Amino acid sequence: MSLSMSMGENFGGIHNHQKNEYCLLIFLSTVCNLFDFFDFLLQLDNSLFTFIFSRFVVFETSDDNESNFNDLLIASKSSLSNLELSNVSLLNHGFYLISYAYAGNRFLRWVFDLSFKIIADFSILLFKTFVLLLIKCLIHIFFLTVLYKLQIRDMLDISFSKAYLLCCATLIFIRWTESKSVEYVTCGTVAKLYNIDLKVRLHSHDVKYGAGSGQQSVTGTDLSEDINSHWEIKAQTGKHCKRGEPIKCGSIVRFTHLTTKKNLHSHLFSSPLSGNQEVSAYGNDGIGDTGDHWYADCSGDYWERDDDIRLKHVDTGSYLMASSLSYGRPINGQKEIAAVKNPGPFSTHWRVKEGIFIHKDEPNDFHSDYLHTEL
Repeated sequence: MSLSMSMGENFGGIHNHQKNEYCLLIFLSTVCNLFDFFDFLLQLDNSLFTFIFSRFVVFETSDDNESNFNDLLIASKSSLSNLELSNVSLLNHGFYLISYAYAGNRFLRWVFDLSFKIIADFSILLFKTFVLLLIKCLIHIFFLTVLYKLQIRDMLDISFSKAYLLCCATLIFIRWTESKSVEYVTCGTVAKLYNIDLKVRLHSHDVKYGAGSGQQSVTGTDLSEDINSHWEIKAQTGKHCKRGEPIKCGSIVRFTHLTTKKNLHSHLFSSPLSGNQEVSAYGNDGIGDTGDHWYADCSGDYWERDDDIRLKHVDTGSYLMASSLSYGRPINGQKEIAAVKNPGPFSTHWRVKEGIFIHKDEPNDFHSDYLHTEL
């Protein structure tokens, strides 16, 4: 009772304009916290929901889930590592790591194994809700309550609340700036290239063409979760670009296959199925020649993530395309990827999809200058 009376007396001693500032302070703090929280949930759940919906496709024709689990575990680790590299605040990242460590293999089996008991689904869902929502909200409420009581007891003057309001406004501005930067494809980005006409992703693997150049094949796959579809976007050979720097439309770039470290390449050999210009993966550890260079053909000033662009081969002037023709064994069902001089009637539009979009201002130098060795 005495505490309530004391608090009532202290609160009654505050002027109306101070009360208004306190209310505004708490309101803006809540907005900042919610903005930060929902930003995290969007980054986390996009990948999780992709897994949830694709798990039914992965096991649609498979009766032996255990035999496939080890292979799929590799894909899950790759996607989770991509998720961990997202632009997430340290506090949110810590909560995610705690929840992942607790769930462990149960979480992975929930994603990939349809035979896993449904009660495990709900237990993990409840744990995720508890960790990501309840604990975080309690922490925010605790610190806001402490700050509010300290100000009511006149231990801090009103200038502190103004400084805190300024911090909130700065946070909103920073978040807005970051959201603007996320719109662009940047140097150092690792992503999948999606052909919007045939709905396949640019793909490669350690399988060589049986004819033509005999180099590593490049194909199109309709599997969104395949780890062999990631490509790192770099500057052209011998040029310098900063990690996180937006890529200008019309600039020359390279695409390095993340798994085999070979570059997306083209030359004057004929493609195996359609007879167009062959596209292959070439080089060692990201070092190739000028046949690895592609123009980013887009309409604006910079390559935006939602743009449908064309990739024009610098040496030959041909455009990267996906063919409707499919290969047989050992890459059964995958589409032919080739290059064509006239992009009009072909599937030559590409968009970046799943990946890591780099926004750090770190230098990434390319010192080698090689000439094309095959034309």
